[in-house]
Amino acid sequence: MLRFTDFITEAQGLTGRKPGETFTDKDGKVLIFQKVEFFDNPEDAGDVTDATPVNKPLSNLTGLGVVEFKNESGDTVRFVKYIKPRTTKWDNSNPNYFEYKSKATAKEQSGLKPSDFLKKMEGLTFDDILNQVGSAFGKESGLYIATKQAIESENKSNYPIQIPIGNLSETGITNYFAEILQPIALINGDYTGNALDGIKALVNTDDISDFKINFPKGVTQGLYDSYLTSGDSQINISSKFGSASQSAKASVSNLYKIYKAYKDKDMFEEFEDAVEIARIITEVDAEQSPLELAVLLNKLNSAFKFSEKEKKIVMDLKKNPNQTLTKNLTMLRDSIKPGLGKTPPPFYHVLAGIAKSVASEINSNEDIQFSRFATLLLNGTIIQVYTKATKKNVSGVDVIEFSPFNTKWPDDAVTNVLIESGTRYKTDRVDGKFGYIVKSK
Repeated sequence: MLRFTDFITEAQGLTGRKPGETFTDKDGKVLIFQKVEFFDNPEDAGDVTDATPVNKPLSNLTGLGVVEFKNESGDTVRFVKYIKPRTTKWDNSNPNYFEYKSKATAKEQSGLKPSDFLKKMEGLTFDDILNQVGSAFGKESGLYIATKQAIESENKSNYPIQIPIGNLSETGITNYFAEILQPIALINGDYTGNALDGIKALVNTDDISDFKINFPKGVTQGLYDSYLTSGDSQINISSKFGSASQSAKASVSNLYKIYKAYKDKDMFEEFEDAVEIARIITEVDAEQSPLELAVLLNKLNSAFKFSEKEKKIVMDLKKNPNQTLTKNLTMLRDSIKPGLGKTPPPFYHVLAGIAKSVASEINSNEDIQFSRFATLLLNGTIIQVYTKATKKNVSGVDVIEFSPFNTKWPDDAVTNVLIESGTRYKTDRVDGKFGYIVKSK
């Protein structure tokens, strides 16, 4: 018999949960995790007739997993899962049965992202935002009242602003609903820090009272969370909670769009190669771009081996998987390993290895200066707005209290930007174009 404590170091799914952590069942009721056990021989599990099965038995699923919870009344609630012998893993999520309620999960499911409840997302006035918050949550809600207070604030007069937590997600309020309050605060001047320097540099004025608020429609936009517009002028706002940290991976295509929007490109003259790399990633399709980049990198650094002939071989692999590979292509392919027991299509396997090698070369080649190029773009075109919020108990009610937001321009947190391929280029498929990782101090 295998107990979950024997495999806690793997920390995968239920196997990594600790007694006392909470889940919810299909009706939204709280389940408190106790233990999970795995049995190669189902008879060793004893009587499990009280347990709810989360899948169907199959001929190859001859083992059994048993997870035990307590409900809020203290009653035992069990589920069983038919598994392959020697299995020691069980995912957190079991749709229609139970689901792990981590803070991250609660945040994502909070419904407090602007894109979750705003029907109109561009060209918004203060009234547009207030009316939509009211429609989504009600005019008696703490979210509506807080938004109204932020709009009516002058010189930080209404801060700190409090939002009762109630049945809302705490992290949903601080990480997502704050994105509604931040552009309002920026327009009203309700912030600390040097955002005004950035405003003057970006739009050549210190009065942005007529600017409209916009939220990107693409939830994976990756560079900024909202932006202010007036005519051709635009101020990008990146929302942060607490201090600067490593960002999520975003597409390099977004960097190139920022570069293209720059009116004065003289400051980028020394980054000709980095600009060309960003252009290729943006304008060439995801399957072709690693090959185009590999050919370019060979021209920039003869030590990086990749020829036009090898480019053609790789492209022909899609139609003819039995193509003979060069020694170099074989080495690139073997630099990345597929999942255990998997035999991926040769084209995608080789492409993943090339993408990995290309990303490594771009990141390490000091002559290309891609990191400096990207850092300059990110630090110089976006105003960082940091949420300052604390949880308090006021007259027996838990609230999130927002202090005036802090701002930085240019933000010195971005010090290193790295190209990454691993989340896009897999040995069996391509999930998108090259991304980048923003490293912070």
